[in-house]
Amino acid sequence: MCCLAGAAHAQAAKPGERGRAAQEVTPLTLEEGRAQLEAFQRQRLSGDYVFRFELVHYPRRGDKVSFEGYLWGTWNAEGPRNRIVIWNDDNSTAPAVDMIVQNGLNPKVWVAGKDGRAVEMPKGQMRDPLLKDIVYTPFDLLMPFVYWENFDYAGSERRSGRPSDTFIMLPPPGWEKNAPELKGVAISLDRNFRALNKIEELDKDGQPMRTFKVVSYKEVDDQYIVKTIDLVDERSRDKTRFVVLAAAVGVNLPASTFDPRAIGLGLPPVRGLPFKGI
Repeated sequence: MCCLAGAAHAQAAKPGERGRAAQEVTPLTLEEGRAQLEAFQRQRLSGDYVFRFELVHYPRRGDKVSFEGYLWGTWNAEGPRNRIVIWNDDNSTAPAVDMIVQNGLNPKVWVAGKDGRAVEMPKGQMRDPLLKDIVYTPFDLLMPFVYWENFDYAGSERRSGRPSDTFIMLPPPGWEKNAPELKGVAISLDRNFRALNKIEELDKDGQPMRTFKVVSYKEVDDQYIVKTIDLVDERSRDKTRFVVLAAAVGVNLPASTFDPRAIGLGLPPVRGLPFKGI
């Protein structure tokens, strides 16, 4: 997942359903753990989708700041692909963010360059904030760590009465130059539904630097999507909340929606889509 892009991982059943109290939480073998991760990577919604969302930033000190935007999503042979447009709350017609992200084994981000044409973002900039007043970064949109090959299984526990497994995803060679403080990323998955519960970016001492927590899911046209996500900077204690306001799922979007050459040329399809307020 994105974090924003990761909000669209499909669910086979309602993630919030409680398991049987007698269900034991036994550790997974290495083979079982890898199978669990691969199944999570393959999950997807049926069809393309569009979310209308709000980002609300809650600084430790000062007033909250809010932004609104749209997220268009699809899948291709490489993995999830998303277009994200975000506006400031000042009624500006020009978006503050217009980017396309391609996840998978070789993640990419395209943004508008100085001449307005799309350029690929260097990986070293993927951990810079999208906007100066929020915690989210392109790295959080991509969640590239979901596809990292090497991991350590950190064990199992109960979360809200359900068995959950935690995996420490280990950066591939070369990533240290992009994120020198990052030792690994802990991701917690519901064992039965492979629903994402929590993500922690860990520093070299194994301490959380940033925590991503799924607050709630919502059913839309018989598919479950993430409704609310909190992303917390553990050092500053600033928090940015992502909330889906409306969603259209199971739609068919034109390929041009996700073409980097379309960046800066106006809003992709929104009108006429079967949005459901959530």
